[in-house]
Amino acid sequence: MGKILKGLAAWVIALIVIVVIIVAAVGIYYGITLTSHHPTVTTTTTSTIPITNISVTTITAPGVTVSPSKTTIVLYTWWSTEGKIALDHLIPAFEEQYPQYLVATEIIPGGGGSNAVYAIMSLIKAGKPPDAFQTHYGPEMFSFLSEYPGGVKAGLNAFVNWTPYYEANLSGKVIPEVFEAGALNGYLASMPTQVHTASLLYINIKVLQHYGLPIPTNLSQLINDTLQLVKDGFYNSTNAPWGISGAEGGWGGSLLWENIFLALGGPRLYDEFAYGTLNLSDPHVMSIINETNQIFAELAKYNLPGWTSMTWTQMAEELATGHIAFFVMGDWATNYMYDYYNVTTYPALPQYLSNPNVTVVVEPFPGTQNYIDLIIDSIAVPTNLPPSLEKAAITFVEYWTSPQGQEIWTKWKGESYYLNMPTNYYNAPEQAWAYERLINESSNPSNWVYALSDGGLFVSPQLTIQSALLSFQEGVYNYAQLISAINQSLTVEKESWLTAAKYGLGYLGFPGHPFGNYYPPWVNSSSGDPQKVVSSNSMYKNDNANVKSSISNSLIMLPNLIIFTALALAPTILLAVSKRKIF
Repeated sequence: MGKILKGLAAWVIALIVIVVIIVAAVGIYYGITLTSHHPTVTTTTTSTIPITNISVTTITAPGVTVSPSKTTIVLYTWWSTEGKIALDHLIPAFEEQYPQYLVATEIIPGGGGSNAVYAIMSLIKAGKPPDAFQTHYGPEMFSFLSEYPGGVKAGLNAFVNWTPYYEANLSGKVIPEVFEAGALNGYLASMPTQVHTASLLYINIKVLQHYGLPIPTNLSQLINDTLQLVKDGFYNSTNAPWGISGAEGGWGGSLLWENIFLALGGPRLYDEFAYGTLNLSDPHVMSIINETNQIFAELAKYNLPGWTSMTWTQMAEELATGHIAFFVMGDWATNYMYDYYNVTTYPALPQYLSNPNVTVVVEPFPGTQNYIDLIIDSIAVPTNLPPSLEKAAITFVEYWTSPQGQEIWTKWKGESYYLNMPTNYYNAPEQAWAYERLINESSNPSNWVYALSDGGLFVSPQLTIQSALLSFQEGVYNYAQLISAINQSLTVEKESWLTAAKYGLGYLGFPGHPFGNYYPPWVNSSSGDPQKVVSSNSMYKNDNANVKSSISNSLIMLPNLIIFTALALAPTILLAVSKRKIF
């Protein structure tokens, strides 16, 4: 089987490269067209100000004149909902404190940055990155800097290195795991703006109470609750147990899949996936992958009708209004439902479950109660800006990441990463609960992971996984094809990390403090030297493994890897890409 894999790998990798090229080509087009778009700020009188070859329309409030001496910072972001509202509070506060600066936003909507990353990457490939831009912390940012003209070596000098700022201003004052999660051997190419907790299950408690069902605390209960809802009639043209969005190219499904995988495999296997070192030839590993795929299929089967064209925000509305019972998402959904539907999210604790005024509760995804799964937004700043503009962008990021900026921003968006922050300023009790979990679990760094769907993987493997899961949900892919896509994602992920290792950036964390207490096998664990290769870390046993399915009495066991032909693979991969919403 190993020889077959080696023989076909080139074909399959080539096809995945074709997929990435197609999506990147669309992203390049989108990025080029954005240079003629006009970011918006709060105003009524217009004046055009040239910013690094981009014509930006700045609008001012009635009776206010824009001073030509003011420097405008253009921020590229995919925050179009709850993040936009948070920016609407942060930006005016910054501009009041620094009246010489203005901030304009170029918003490219799409869950998880599913559209924005390609537009931003196209500008970076052209050597003209935005003044400041949103990116997921860590591997995704490395994907950006490696696309800079001249490659990684040039890219390392093309963006502000935030490590000195962290060491001088933040070290010892923040939750260390948050910064370890995106530091490439101590190198910070972007600065975190907040923490989001992933691996969360959102529940409409009124639906479960109506049908007399318990809050699920393990995977078996989650499956049983799902099936009981179906049996009791809560699965029809307008209602369903699950809301899994399909409009973001498989991103919604990937959130559910990776949570099941974390529950079954635990943090060590999750880390191995993130580094591309997960050994699919190991029968134990394959049993976890097979079981993950099967449970994913069982739950996704009872998705809300029309899910393929629905976004995560639409699913959040369906949850808030009682048309779905379960929804897996990071806790930006808490902010979104608070901002747009006046729904306050509570942790699934007894004092809230018995409150008749509570509609939506949240808990760690069943089986992940002891783990912290991070999703971390960050901001990067290029170094090729005019000096005055670079200073303005850096000042904006420093304000954003100060305790003052954090309190303004995280009231509306996620949680702060500062130690000893108050919790009474958050809009929702879920945010305070999530912050306290971060603080309490900081003493157990081995239990922390970084979400594969949102920054934990490099861009290309992330795209492959999401597209494959979408095709699997739609019945275009079978189990064997999904496993093959996973295998190819792992291959590309490992190769990307080995490339990073050549530049001394081969792991997440700081020297002597790897994220999750885990070094990949190419790092010498005694020195943190990414140039030295050692044996792989030992695997942790997880008691959530081998959950028996309530639908099928026998687990679908595949051969170690069933590889299908390149001829069969090509149309299905391309079909998956064609369904990915780009604009």
